[in-house]
Amino acid sequence: MKERLLIAFLILSTCLRAENLRLPDVRSCALGENGVMLSSAFNPALIPLSTLKTLELSYSNRYMVKELGTISTSFQYPNETLSTGLFLSTFGYDEYRETMLRLAVGKKLGEHWSLGVGFQYSFVQTAMLEHTPARLSTDIGVLYLPVEKLSVGLLIKDFPSVKLNQQGVDLDCFRAFAIQAGFQYEVLEHTLMAFYVGTDQDYRITGGLGIEYTFMEQFYLRGGVKISPLLPTFGIGYVLKSFRLDAAALYHTVLGVSLAVGLSFHF
Repeated sequence: MKERLLIAFLILSTCLRAENLRLPDVRSCALGENGVMLSSAFNPALIPLSTLKTLELSYSNRYMVKELGTISTSFQYPNETLSTGLFLSTFGYDEYRETMLRLAVGKKLGEHWSLGVGFQYSFVQTAMLEHTPARLSTDIGVLYLPVEKLSVGLLIKDFPSVKLNQQGVDLDCFRAFAIQAGFQYEVLEHTLMAFYVGTDQDYRITGGLGIEYTFMEQFYLRGGVKISPLLPTFGIGYVLKSFRLDAAALYHTVLGVSLAVGLSFHF
């Protein structure tokens, strides 16, 4: 049964060109998967903007199969000298598992600029291969804040990258190069809008638009849409003292509804 599940997953993920490790955080997923402007797991230039240390744990399952979920954890330490983030994510089950270790650093350059660099080591362990294919890659992120309520971001993701121990194997899950640019703007006092557009290694145009509304300073209502293909996203958030709980859902025409939940602690 597990061998059939593995073969079916490999066929499905190849057709969908799915990336299972570098997923935006739960809040970003609800806003059209806008990682370049909202998720430090994508854009390392976002790490220095926080004033609090953050510990986060999340789970997402785009295939709605218990063996094919992604678990991610991170710790972010903002600092005036050099802000740092450590990330770990794993996907799959005993017969097939993808894992990524990531170190990201960022620094504010004056009042209006922030620069970040991320380093990723990703590898696959599977019963179908005796060796362990892996890849080293780098991210470069830039954030510009021209005025108080507006920010503009740019991300060069997974470039350059180097293959390791991939004899005769070329896994699509490790081909994740992308260039993305976006902005976020506080339209009203309690309403935030975020937009991004970009392209990937297959020259496909990607993008998304999302809106977040803050209700009673503790509840967040989120909605958005991701393009290529056109997919609606939505989610909620709740803050209780130092904790924040987020949930998101995305509807795919092939996969159906996929869910993600995350818990973060700020201190």
